[in-house]
Amino acid sequence: MNILWTINQPSSIKVIGHFLLKYKRNRINFILNSLLDKGLITVLETKKGSVWVQLYEPIITAEEYYYSLIPHEYLEFLISHFINTSEDIEDINEAKKYN
Repeated sequence: MNILWTINQPSSIKVIGHFLLKYKRNRINFILNSLLDKGLITVLETKKGSVWVQLYEPIITAEEYYYSLIPHEYLEFLISHFINTSEDIEDINEAKKYN
C-alpha cells in the first residue's frame, strides 16, 4: 500500500515492480490480489497501443487506513490526550475532527 500511496497515481504491475525488486512477478500478483480481496485497491483497465493494461490504485488514503487500525475504544482517549498535551493549534484543530 505504501508504494501505491507514494506513486499517487494508478500504476501498472511493471511500475509497482520497480519498487519491489526483491519480489518476483508472481509474488507481486499475489500481493495485489490480496489487497483487491480486502477492498483496499481497485483495478482500472486502459489500452496502451494494442495491449490492455491493468492499473492499480488505492481506494483509501494512508490516513484512513491507519485510522481504521486503531480500536475505537482507544481512539477517544488518544485524541483527548493529544489535544490536552499539544501546543500546536493547527494539530489540535485537526485532531478535533476525529473526536
